[in-house]
Amino acid sequence: MVTLSEQDVLELLGYPAERRHPLEILGFGASTQGAEAFRAQRPDYVPEVSGIITKAVERDGRFPSEPLCPFIRKIDESSYVVHYYVEKSMGQIEETSTRVPSVEHATVLLLRETANPDYLPMRFRLTS
Repeated sequence: MVTLSEQDVLELLGYPAERRHPLEILGFGASTQGAEAFRAQRPDYVPEVSGIITKAVERDGRFPSEPLCPFIRKIDESSYVVHYYVEKSMGQIEETSTRVPSVEHATVLLLRETANPDYLPMRFRLTS
């Protein structure tokens, strides 16, 4: 796996319209061989992503700094809020938020909301 940048994290979370494939961002290459290597290694990139998001939140008070949703906002030293949209009914979308005690918790919520679940570390996948 490669060292991630803030732009890599934005792409991994699916923010820019033009973005690379998650395997490419993580340094495996968007190919059959890259997918096989990723499945074999199952890298836990969440701590690195959380560190990047922590720096951005400390610098800007939120992540991402652009007015995008979902986003993380710092409330105080021990609480953060993740703002995101939920579909209440067919075509009816509402903004909601969840208060969490750390950037790590907020990062996991953000990843679950935005990232491709095929590339989430196993411990963070939601099971049905």
